[in-house]
Amino acid sequence: MKFIYLIFSLFLSISLQAQILKVSKFEGEYKDDRFDLTFTSIREVETSYFMIEKSDNALDFKVIASIHCKGDNTNYNYVDSFQTKGCYYRLSEMNKKNQTEIHKIIFVEKKEKNVLRVFPNPSNGSDLNIESSKPYAIFDLFGRKCNEKELQSGMYIVHNGIKSVKLMIR
Repeated sequence: MKFIYLIFSLFLSISLQAQILKVSKFEGEYKDDRFDLTFTSIREVETSYFMIEKSDNALDFKVIASIHCKGDNTNYNYVDSFQTKGCYYRLSEMNKKNQTEIHKIIFVEKKEKNVLRVFPNPSNGSDLNIESSKPYAIFDLFGRKCNEKELQSGMYIVHNGIKSVKLMIR
């Protein structure tokens, strides 16, 4: 009987510990030249604070923020303005017994805006405007590089290394 009680107590203890904190989401997004991290807690019993950790390799994490708990069903937000191409973030929880529990690791990538606008299109050549966030080149349909100032009537491709736009000169 003692053995059954011990197993039941152990099961109950593990079940209760699993119920102490529940995070429904942990997400990150690159926007406006920063990384926005959000997470939502559903239950925060015995939780002292959350830690957001950062790593370049998903192995060596450093704490970049500590966020005190506000209560059940709370949305949290953290902004990381330090610029990298992309990095790993980890959400951890410190409970009131000074025990740390790791919840989730996410990767957030810096997505650069790639602008390539060609107007008017079609163009007569003299009124051609090209806006590009990266250096661009103009190619004819045979793949030969063309001089922007010497375009004849025909079809061309404007390419900036990532994006391509068809251009028609009349």
